[in-house]
Parts: sequence; structure tokens; C-alpha cells
Amino acid sequence: MTQPNLQRRRCASLFFSLVGVLVASTSVEAREIIQGTTDPGIRLGSAVGPPTQVCIDTTSSLAWTLLYSTRDPDCADAAMRQVRLADFPTAPTRQMLSSRVTRQTFPDHDVLGEIRAYLMRFPRQPVGLTWDGGMAITAGDYAAAERRHAAATDSR
Repeated sequence: MTQPNLQRRRCASLFFSLVGVLVASTSVEAREIIQGTTDPGIRLGSAVGPPTQVCIDTTSSLAWTLLYSTRDPDCADAAMRQVRLADFPTAPTRQMLSSRVTRQTFPDHDVLGEIRAYLMRFPRQPVGLTWDGGMAITAGDYAAAERRHAAATDSR
């Protein structure tokens, strides 16, 4: 075997050994390396079955309001508002969430209806109502909402 082929084989072997070590490590550690550190103090529900409640957090950011659905009787934080999913969004909840939208970018779109459908389809998965009337699902969506909010408040 030639020297370059032997060297490639050793590199490939080392690479697959490292991948094996990573896979053998706990999946939580691997996810934290890939996705970033998670907050161990937050749980978004553990009860099995279709969701029955919506938890609403208005304290996290001015740029977005966090919502998630769960079957658990309590929200992750006592400061969160809890509403029955069957009644979401009720008139008072709609009014409270509408007050968090300071610029309506999508006036003809039923964003709260879309959020309700998302909450029913993806229990325990957070979704954000952004300050400009949109939805935030990924970390990039939340960050973009914060950048838009900062730009809008700086220009005032």
C-alpha cells in the first residue's frame, strides 16, 4: 500500500472513531453541543395525550410573546397565564395578545388562528407572537423579531 493511501485510511479511521465517541456520549450532551445549552429549569409539559391548556408568557421579551400547549395542569412558570385550548383565543386573551402587537404587519391574516392550529398540532412546542403580528418558531425567528423591534424603537 502506498504512503498516501495508508495516511488516508488512518485519517478515516480516526474520524469514524471520533464520530463513534460522540454517538456513544449521551444524546443530551450532543444536542447541547449542536443546539446550544438548554435551560434545565424550564419544562414545557410532560403529560401524554392531546393538549388541553395554553400557557402564555408575556414577561420574556417586548419583541415576542411565548405560547405553548400542554396537557399538564400547571405552566412551566407561575407567572405564565393559562387558558383552555378549547377556548383559545377568547375575547380577553385576544385583547391581551393584541395589545402586545404594537405594529400590525399582517392586518388581513388571522395570526392567532394560525397559532391555535400550531399549538394543537405540536403540543409542548413553543411558538411566539411577534410584536409586529407575525409568528416565531425558530431561534432565528425570535432573534429577527428582536432585531426588528430594536430597529423600530431606535428610529422613534
